[in-house]
Amino acid sequence: MFDVENNNFWLKSWGEKPSGLEDKLLIAKKQMEAVPKLIPIMGHRYIPSEPNETGNPIYSVYQMDIIIYGENLWEYFELEFRKKQYSDIEFYLIKEVLFWHDIIA
Repeated sequence: MFDVENNNFWLKSWGEKPSGLEDKLLIAKKQMEAVPKLIPIMGHRYIPSEPNETGNPIYSVYQMDIIIYGENLWEYFELEFRKKQYSDIEFYLIKEVLFWHDIIA
């Protein structure tokens, strides 16, 4: 909501952007209710709650600055604890998660 209000953030999939801030926030809040929730791991690193299965990617989220930070939980730990470099992430292996994948793409 912060980025909708302060940084003019709006996704095309949400439809035409209203001119009024109150309407923008109302639509954005409703849209975000359908997004897979993020479960905190450490700091601003998160794993999506859906799909409820192994192999979900790890995201680094700071407002709308969102990047992949691991192909899965194991690979995230390898990266976080310096056993692997960010440049070694195999992005082609990353599971696409509703909304979060679109934000990054």
